[in-house]
Amino acid sequence: MIGVDHFNRDPKKGLEFLQGIYLLPEKFDPQSVACFFKFTAGLDKNLVGDFHGDHDEFCVQVLHEFAGTFDFQDMNLDTALRLFMETFRLPGESQKIVKVLEAFSERYYEQSLQILANKDAILLLSYSILTNTNVQVKKMTEKDFIRNNRHINGGNDLRREFLSELYHSICNNEIRTTPEQGAGFAEMNPSRWIDLMHKSKKTSPSIMCDSKACLDHDMFAIMWGPTIAAISVVFDHAEHEDVYQTCIDGFLAVAKISACHHLEDVLDDLVVSLCKFTTLLNPSLVEEPVLAFGDDAKARKATVTIFTIANKCGDFICIGWRNILDCILRLHRLGLLSARVASDAADDSGIL
Repeated sequence: MIGVDHFNRDPKKGLEFLQGIYLLPEKFDPQSVACFFKFTAGLDKNLVGDFHGDHDEFCVQVLHEFAGTFDFQDMNLDTALRLFMETFRLPGESQKIVKVLEAFSERYYEQSLQILANKDAILLLSYSILTNTNVQVKKMTEKDFIRNNRHINGGNDLRREFLSELYHSICNNEIRTTPEQGAGFAEMNPSRWIDLMHKSKKTSPSIMCDSKACLDHDMFAIMWGPTIAAISVVFDHAEHEDVYQTCIDGFLAVAKISACHHLEDVLDDLVVSLCKFTTLLNPSLVEEPVLAFGDDAKARKATVTIFTIANKCGDFICIGWRNILDCILRLHRLGLLSARVASDAADDSGIL
């Protein structure tokens, strides 16, 4: 944040400061500066926009590298344009607007579905959208919007359906050329959510690193609570078997890490959370508990998961055993366990 403050006071001195603390290379290169603009929260978007609008050769190179950090694969034009415009304030001069949109058009054309004939078509349509505020305030009719964008697709007209869909999308969700400023990370909105979904499809399930394990305990101590809560919410609202299994895998991973670090309170909390999904500890809510349990795949999976955790990590469970034994005894009362298993559980409960 110190580097951000320096940049927001004076961009040139701010970049030099970042060089001095080795966050930017000793010799500026366009890619490093572009990544700084793209991935650093809290930058003054007016200053970033001014930098992009500068006609200096280095600034132009940074702008094109900046555009290259975006993934517009399979995105509609308005979604891509909206995502791009949220990262800086578009300069007011028409020449600077064209310069910025040229970089956007090149990047979008590389990844577009080829609906638009060339980069110039993307540039003309994008310029038409951003400079004509009547579309976004719904003063321009759909017919006028289509007429204003005739013959821009390599001399031909774009498909009417394409322009119609684009018009309504812009009317319903405006493209801001003056994005909100913020000291931290920007709030989630539809275009950022779409971008996140695109990235999630291309990200591997896990990332291997060579860092030492000295911070693992502290990091997990921070993460386990929100992790269990998040998985529980998904599990509670899931309706498909594959989602159930993904959540179960998450619960088991939390249990494994907890046992590795001897975190009894985490395992106790996890067991208590899972017991709520079994429906075994609140029998008054179910009229025919045996049939209900048999028909509830989620409850059965949660029950199996609890016993799996008890079997593999039982040495590190404390008060959670009470819930586990209650589940066992409840299954016995329902006639779903043999007398021997229930008897052993009751004996263990007496010892506790």
